[in-house]
Amino acid sequence: MKYYKKFLFRVEVDGIERAAFMDCSPLEAEVADVEVWEGGALVAHKEPGRVTFPDITLTRGLTKDRDMYDLWLKTLVASFGVEGAGLVGKGDEDGVEYSLDVVQLGRDQKEKARHRVHVAHTKKFGNGGWDNSADEAMIETLVMRVKYWEKIS
Repeated sequence: MKYYKKFLFRVEVDGIERAAFMDCSPLEAEVADVEVWEGGALVAHKEPGRVTFPDITLTRGLTKDRDMYDLWLKTLVASFGVEGAGLVGKGDEDGVEYSLDVVQLGRDQKEKARHRVHVAHTKKFGNGGWDNSADEAMIETLVMRVKYWEKIS
């Protein structure tokens, strides 16, 4: 699928490009410090503790199908407890977890970096404004609650 050159963050689900975005928030992770006081020590030493991964936000995007919306819809259905929707059973209790690749392209349209993001659920989905001159559907905001991510290339 071809997108305009300014949409340099591509989202792939199951290896298929599903959307392109202009902006992506930083992919970050932070390890908390755990202070350990041993014996009669006057100074604590610090050890690594829990790891946190902030939400990832993609903004100003385009898509030609409804796959990104359907991923958000799974979270919506799970939060309302709707039964019989056929959305449960993807390996997690509510059927809302998924993985996708965020691919960063250079201005020459060649891949610069690829990150596999393991998403706990889609936190926010916002459609963009209506534009009769475009064939693609706008996605203004996509916020994903991240379990963890890994750098692929």
